[in-house]
Amino acid sequence: MSNQNSISATLLKRIAEAVDGTRTGEDVYVVASDVFPHDVAGVYPALDAATAAMKKNDDRRVHGPYTTTRDTGTAVAFAPFCHDPYSNSCPFTRPDPAWKLDDVTDLTVTATHRNGKKWSASFSPAKEKVDALSFTLAAADKFYIPYIAKVAGAKHAARIRDEMAAYASTAT
Repeated sequence: MSNQNSISATLLKRIAEAVDGTRTGEDVYVVASDVFPHDVAGVYPALDAATAAMKKNDDRRVHGPYTTTRDTGTAVAFAPFCHDPYSNSCPFTRPDPAWKLDDVTDLTVTATHRNGKKWSASFSPAKEKVDALSFTLAAADKFYIPYIAKVAGAKHAARIRDEMAAYASTAT
């Protein structure tokens, strides 16, 4: 755990962003570097897991515990939106009114290839903590990668981006 009485404003901001990304309502520990840009190794629900992660990253320390309010009720709604830079139009209808995310037990996405093959993925948005899907590398570059860089650091974001690009390059 952090044994300093004070930390820099930039580190505090990185820790706050990392903790805010969990919103579990439980205590969490953040393993982050004291050196700018304060790379975050991860957010952990238990001190022992955070300490183990810190030992793998010599330049980082455990900070916490920190707690955020759990997202529940109407604050977190299942409200599907489409990205259109000029409007919020979508080719599908939405539940009316919007549903509470905790009430969505299953979400299934199915894609059909022009050769007739289908791919399908099913998950619980609340349980697996999925709140967004990207269907193109361009969308990930616009929305996901900048967020990961902000919360977990540029190196981690670059690693994830490289993995996504490698997978995308296998397209046939």
